[in-house]
Amino acid sequence: MKSVEDEKVLKRSVSGTEKKSLPHLLCTTNMILHGIDVPVNIVHGNSLARPLRDYTESDRVEVVVTNPPFGGQEEDGIEKNFPAAYQTRETADLFLVMIMHRLKAGGRCAIVLPDGFLFGEGG
Repeated sequence: MKSVEDEKVLKRSVSGTEKKSLPHLLCTTNMILHGIDVPVNIVHGNSLARPLRDYTESDRVEVVVTNPPFGGQEEDGIEKNFPAAYQTRETADLFLVMIMHRLKAGGRCAIVLPDGFLFGEGG
């Protein structure tokens, strides 16, 4: 059985951002079905809209679980939120840079990648 403190830790620990309305609604509903009655940490917005330089050490996380969009292009200007060496409108590349930036040292990430993404093979 979970304690009240366990519930508090769970509610503080799970967070997410979803740009599209339907997936955001599905995520929020899933959180409710799994015991997070008021999922206030599930934000409807664009994860890439915040400049990387604005993240502080307190924004870093131990675990990232994500299925970012691949093959897409971000709207003009989003690439300016990233260091010059990584400025592109390719959504997947921007997500990888953001994930690496947000992870704490020793942090872990589970990410869905399409065939050939890492080495330019397959398709």
